[in-house]
Amino acid sequence: MKIQKGFTLFELLLILFILSILVSIVTPYFRQTYSLEQAITQIIMHINHTRFQAQIDYKYQYYPKNNTNKEINTTKFWFKQWWQIRFTNVEDNIFYVVFSDQATNYKTTTFNGRQSASQDYEIALDPLTHEYMVGNDASSSSEYPEQTLYTMNLTKTYGIDRIELSDNYYSSSSMPNNLGKRLRMLFDSSGQIYFREGDTGADSNDIYPYDPQERKSLTKNLIIKFYRSTDFACIRVYPKTGYLEYSKCF
Repeated sequence: MKIQKGFTLFELLLILFILSILVSIVTPYFRQTYSLEQAITQIIMHINHTRFQAQIDYKYQYYPKNNTNKEINTTKFWFKQWWQIRFTNVEDNIFYVVFSDQATNYKTTTFNGRQSASQDYEIALDPLTHEYMVGNDASSSSEYPEQTLYTMNLTKTYGIDRIELSDNYYSSSSMPNNLGKRLRMLFDSSGQIYFREGDTGADSNDIYPYDPQERKSLTKNLIIKFYRSTDFACIRVYPKTGYLEYSKCF
């Protein structure tokens, strides 16, 4: 009777090693198979989630809880804590983040208009996965980078390499390397949508929540165009209601 020889432990480990190399090679190509429609669906869902956060988390503070700069500025500049979604870049990667800017203990100008790596509570948590809703791990928790929601990195996940707007009035600034326009969308407690011009702190001149120079209301349809090479897909944002839809592009 012929005895069949099985795999040795070394041979099994060698096979697993080769398979791991193959998986690491083909995984990026599988990521690129995600459709632009999937990206648009995710973005619309996250914009709506940002609006919902703003409606349930009313930021108005009647008076300082104590005499610290943090509490004084939190009361005076309460509207700078509105929930927002910000599309920007790190090098050639376009990503976005959902956060609520918070006052710090150690600065008089307490709001910097950016999510803070040292203040993880600024960044929203995904209600399903409990991951930080930011597509760049350098901007999220330094202690828990594995909780970053990497699908919010639009370049790495969906291959998106540029964002354009039908009206650049609502852009916060331009990204380098032909990546297109940055975009910052904020929501008040009623769910109304506003757009912000760049990163602004708690300066003494910005004390009115609905200052049109700092928080621009949407007065006409806005189309956000997402490119992947020569292909593209769009989101149409309607004024007043802020309704979003997968739309034909301009």
